[in-house]
Amino acid sequence: MMSKWLCLSILVSSLTVLVLSGIAIAVKPGLAGISNPGPHGLSQILYAYTSGHWQQTASAFGGLSANTLWYNTTIGAATLPRTVLSW
Repeated sequence: MMSKWLCLSILVSSLTVLVLSGIAIAVKPGLAGISNPGPHGLSQILYAYTSGHWQQTASAFGGLSANTLWYNTTIGAATLPRTVLSW
C-alpha cells in the first residue's frame, strides 16, 4: 500500500512541474517573464516551478521575472499537490 502512495506522489509531482512549465511556455503571460528566449528560458521556467514545488521556496533564476501575477499564482498552485500529498 505504501509503494502505491509513493508512486502516486512521484507521478503527481513530475506531472505538476511539467504541465505548468508547458502551459507557461504556451501562454503570453508566461513568456513575458523570460529574459533569455530559447533553451535557457525553458530551464528558467522549469527551475522556478521545481523549486516552488519541491522546496516550497519559489526561487528563480535571475533572468526570469517571476514576480508577476502569472508566476505568483502558478508557482503557488505548484506547491499545493506537494503539500496535500505530504500529509
